Parts: sequence; structure tokens; C-alpha cells
Amino acid sequence: MTGTFDMHPRLFCKPSRVLALFTCCLGALLGAVSHAQSSQGTRGTQILSATGFTGAINTPTAGVLDWGNAALALSNSNPEVARSFRQGSFGSLNMGVGVLPGLEVVGRLSYDGDLNCNAYTAACFSRSRDLSVSSKYQLPLTLWNNTRVAIGMTDFGGAATNYRQSYAVATSPWNNAEFSLGYSQNHSTNALLKGPFASVRYSMTPQWQLLAEHDSQQGRSGLQYQLRLGERVDLLGTYSRKWSQNTAQQAHQMQWTLHFHLDQNAAPQNKSSGQTSDTASPNLNSSRPTAAPIDRVNGENMGRAKQWPEASLAPIVAATEPPPPQQASLVLPPPPLATATEMAELLKQQGFAHIAVHYWPETLEEKGLWQISAEPRAFRQSQIEATGQALRPWLALVRKQRIAATDHIHLTLTYQREPVLYAQVQAGCLKQWVEGVLCESSTDNTALTLSPRALPRTASQKPRDPSAVQTAHASAGASWAPQFTLSPALRNTVGTEYGLVDYSLAAQIGAEVHLAPGLFWQGIYVVPVSHSDDYQAGEVFGESRFDKPQWHSSQLTYWKPLMWGLSAQVSGGQLTPSDRGSQFDAIWMSPEGRWRLGWTTGRYRSTQIQRLQLPQVAQVRYSVMPGLWHIEATGGQFMGGDEGVKLASLHWFGDTRFALHYQKTGSPIFKNMPERKFMGFTVSFPFGPKEAAPIGPVWLRGQDRWHWGLQTKVGEADNYITQGYGDVPRQRQGLWSDVTDHDRNGQADLQAQTSRLKRLLLQP
Repeated sequence: MTGTFDMHPRLFCKPSRVLALFTCCLGALLGAVSHAQSSQGTRGTQILSATGFTGAINTPTAGVLDWGNAALALSNSNPEVARSFRQGSFGSLNMGVGVLPGLEVVGRLSYDGDLNCNAYTAACFSRSRDLSVSSKYQLPLTLWNNTRVAIGMTDFGGAATNYRQSYAVATSPWNNAEFSLGYSQNHSTNALLKGPFASVRYSMTPQWQLLAEHDSQQGRSGLQYQLRLGERVDLLGTYSRKWSQNTAQQAHQMQWTLHFHLDQNAAPQNKSSGQTSDTASPNLNSSRPTAAPIDRVNGENMGRAKQWPEASLAPIVAATEPPPPQQASLVLPPPPLATATEMAELLKQQGFAHIAVHYWPETLEEKGLWQISAEPRAFRQSQIEATGQALRPWLALVRKQRIAATDHIHLTLTYQREPVLYAQVQAGCLKQWVEGVLCESSTDNTALTLSPRALPRTASQKPRDPSAVQTAHASAGASWAPQFTLSPALRNTVGTEYGLVDYSLAAQIGAEVHLAPGLFWQGIYVVPVSHSDDYQAGEVFGESRFDKPQWHSSQLTYWKPLMWGLSAQVSGGQLTPSDRGSQFDAIWMSPEGRWRLGWTTGRYRSTQIQRLQLPQVAQVRYSVMPGLWHIEATGGQFMGGDEGVKLASLHWFGDTRFALHYQKTGSPIFKNMPERKFMGFTVSFPFGPKEAAPIGPVWLRGQDRWHWGLQTKVGEADNYITQGYGDVPRQRQGLWSDVTDHDRNGQADLQAQTSRLKRLLLQP
């Protein structure tokens, strides 16, 4: 398996040794956690075994990683095989994610011996630098005595399948213990489980647990301790010792597991009550369908929600005593211009620019109307975050009764002075919605509506008399004010014959300058920092290293929203240090946002490849669970000239996205690009603080989305480094990122995130 470096925003992080790799994975997960919402309650205590699943010690149980949870585990053992070399290291590094209810996916890196020597030489005392993928699914049924059943397979991906096995396991609780019994079929000689296996877990306290198991060959017993490190991070340590001598398995085994709770929205049940986070709030509707209670054995989550969360607005219910209706006046006097000016200044203080506030007073036929247009500069990582920051001052004035409850608020967020998101709500309804009360003051019971398209007019929103408008503007500095981003850039390989992990590290500065509506310049400047030995000049990966400070990209970009849900973008200039040319991108989104179609076509000349690069790529995405789960297919001719298809399953946990992908591409023309199959994963999250910092006339922030991942060839016997397949040219800023909010601003996806928006508005 090898990691890949995406030409523009997607950067992958892998330092050089096991501990450094563990630290980098830890940093990626902690970064994801830092941008997730808080979760409360008791947390699960399952460890991520060295063999690639949640379980007892080395055997699986029916429990799985909760939806929206992740785990990173380091073990001093590969239980399937004996240690071959006394020098060097021996063990496994695992990373797992609960991607859907009842479904966990785990990637494993096992190693033995010298981690950095060239395995093609006789002097290298190393073997088993093996990468593999495993998964387990808990069946959606509950048997007698709350027994759960799961099925799974290990090592079904990778160039070699040394540890492949499939299994079924049942777990049943009894008082302070849980018992697991299963059967496994081995598909590889070195597979650990070969027939029946069993385990028992006994909880002495919520933190201390006794473990015992038989893995069909070897018996072990051990002790586990759980330490809560933070609101959403747990550390689990496990020590075990074998009590039979049937195999050459390590006698003493240590396991350290970091358990991360990425986002409450992904698995919305309250772990102590079985209620959703919204229904746990006072004043909210307790009759809303909720996730089924979580089955507990000693504070551990064995089960999963019996139903999937609603992708809809947060619940809004009527108060016990609805507020008395307001007496409508024939004509309300228009508010002073100072009110609109104050609102513009408040938005400027919130980090917005290009602000325009228009107000039409209420008349006998029409309600008052506020129309606001603003462009986020301080909050660029998420359109929902920017919407919340824009609505906060309006909510404050509504609470102070400085804005009439019957007034309508229409907010438009822009990017490069073009609209990207529309929000619509009645002022009184905004306050009541945040408080969890049904809007009674509105004639049409409207709550907050979000959409990437201009919202249709209602009878109360017909065109207004221009002579009655009161307008205020705020510029927040020069329109061309540059925006800079800071982040690391890394290229790497993992689990190859040349070393466990090799890397080339650089610092990168992204720049973005507005020129005209929809038109801007963007560039990325890269400065090398360090690299491993195999990335030195003349070594095996030397040509892929960051070798000198230079502009990685420099392009002019123009984008424009069109009719019928279409948006288009044209870019030209330097795409990479070796590719110059232009490209055209277009995106269409269905009215409800569940379907998205995309097209990319380009023409680039390369200084490395003596031929034109002519990518022609189409993409279709469907939002299976708005705001939570997308599936995506990309096909056509890619940047390197290979043709084929890429499939992806995209899972959102707040601002963290986890993607599983498969591709099958090759070139019918170029003999050096035969058809290949790849599998892999990518995790991405905002890098740095949520809010950008103004420094004089410029703005400085972290990278809006930072990506880290791995992929490997599948269906082949070798593990030779293979790069250049499946590349799609993408600009860091523009249509595929800022305009579509990284593919999160379909109307259904926006509406599914309104509970998060409510939390933002409830913050002091």
C-alpha cells in the first residue's frame, strides 16, 4: 500500500518510524476531534485488537465502533505469526472508524524487523511490512437475553492477503460480564482464527476489566484499564499473557488504544439516556422518533441505533401557552437608517465583508423585509458556521425587540461577490426556533430555510417599492484584500519494500486575491522542510520529493452561478510545477440537493510527460443520508491518461469527512499504464482554528480542509510503488470547495445541519 499526494488541496501525512507514524495518525484524529461537536455520557470500552477488529484481546466480539467514532491502536504483537528478528520492531498499528450504524472499517499495518532497510537486499533483516483492510458488521437484530450477532472479514484488501479469515460471533451479557462465542474460516495459512473461538469480559469497575479468551489455538488472559483523557477522547491499555504453548505467539502482549468520539451528530443518541441530542433539550418535542436505547454491559455499547437519524430540521414544538398574537398596525414607521447601519457594522465585526443591508418597512399588505448580503472572511471552513455567525446579531436584536417579530430576514452569503447560500426566516420565528418553540406569529408557519439556490418568493415577499428601502453598506477593507492559508504538505509511501514509512515534508502558503465578481487569482507556494533517506536525490523516491522553494500552482479562476442549479468555472495557468494549461468545470445540483452532477475537462502541457494532458471526467454523487452519507462515482479519462472509474463512500462526522474509495483504471494506449485496481481511504478536516485572523489588510487562516489517507493496489501479488492513476485536476479554492462547501451545501444537506446551526446560535 502506498500513500498518494494530491496535486492541490489534498495532502497526506506520514512521518518515518512507527512512533512517528502513530503520532501523525493521532494528530490527524485529534484535529478531526477538535472540529467536532461535544458528546456526553458513558463511552464504550472495546479495544481495537491487533488483528484488525474490536474485540476482547485477539478475538472479535459482536460489538463494533459506534457510528462516528474512531480508534487508533498500537500493539507489540502480530498474533498470527512468530517474531522473526530480535532486532528492529514487531507489532501492528490499526486505525478504525465506525462509518455507518453497525459497520466498522479497520486498516492495519503490521511489521517485523528493521523498518527502514531495503528488503530487496540480503542485508535487510525485515519482513511483513503488510497493509490490510478489515471490516465487521453487527446484524440489526437482538436475540434472547439481548444477544447480538456480527459477521466480519480480515485482510480482504492489499497486494498480499496473509491473514485473511471470515467469522461470525455472538455476544451475550450477564450481570457484570459478557460472553462471546464464534466460529471462523481461515482463507490464509497465517490466519489466527481457525475454527471455534470464545472470550469473556468481566467488569470489576467502570475502568478495570478482566479478560480471557481462546482464539482456537491459544489461550490468553489479561487486564484492561480505561482512562478518560478528555470530553471525547479515551485511552485504553490492555496487558495479556498466554497460558498455553500451542503456538509461537508472543507470551506478553501490550495494546494501547485511543478512542475518539468524532461528532455527536453522526450517532445522535445520548449514550446515557438513548435520546437524541435535540430531544434531550428542554422545551423540545419528546415525541420525535429517536434512536433505540443503547444496550449496555458495564458501560459498554454493544448495540447500535435501531433506526437512522432524521435528515430534517431540528424539532420545533408549540409552547404550552402560545404567545398572544401581535396586533398588526396599518403602517409601521420605518426604522431609522441607524438600525441598518448598526447591523452592517455588527456583521463587519463578525468578520464579514462586502456587506449590504436593505430594509423595507411593513405596510398593510406586506410584512417588513430585511435583505442582507455578506461575504465571510473570518469563517471560511463551513457555510453553516458562517450562517450562524451572520444570524447571531439579528437574533440578539430580535430578543431586544429592536426588530419586529413579523419582519422577514433574507440572508445571502457570497463567495467572490457571487451568491452561494440563501437563508430565509421570519424574525420572530428565528427566536422561537432557537428556543424550540413552534412559530405562531407567522401566517405560514415558516421556520429557517437554507438553500444554495435563490428561494422562491411567497405572497409576503413580492417585489418592494424601491423608494421605500433603507440601505446601509460596510466594506470591511479593500475588496482585493488577500487571504493566506498556512498548512503542511507531505508526500509519502507506507508499507513498501524500501521502508515502513518514507516522507517528504514541506510548508505551504496558499494565497487568494479577489479581482472582480467571480474572478480571483490563487496560488500555492511550497518550501521544503525535511525528508526521509529514500526521498533524497538519486534514491528510489527522490524524483517525488519537495526539492526547492517554488510556486506549486498559480492560476486565474473565474466562476459563475447560472440558471437551473448550474454553476461553472474556468481556470488557467500553472496547475502544478510541471503542468500548465486550462480547464473548465461545471456542476449541476438537483433542487433538493440529493443529486449532484459534475464535469471537468482540461488541456495541460507537461514538462515531465512529453504529451498533452487531456482529462475528461464526469462525476455523479447521491446523498443517501443528507449531511451524513454520500456515494460518488467518477469516470472518464484522468489526468495521467488512464481511463476507468472511481467509486467512493463519503461519511461526514461534523466537519470531519471519512472516505472509502475503490478505483479501476488503466490506459489502452500507453503500455506503462496497464489496468490497475486500488482501494484506500481518506480522512479530511479543517486545519487550524475556525476563525481567520486579520493582520493589517490581509487575512490569515489554516487550510480549509486538510487531507490524509492511504491507498493500495488490490488483486495483484506485488507491492511495487504505483502512482499517477486516477488523478483529477482540482483547484484548492473555487467551485469544488468554497462554492459547494466541499459538497455539503445541497438543500437537503443544509437542512440536515440545522441542529448544528441551532447550537451555534445558542452559544453565548
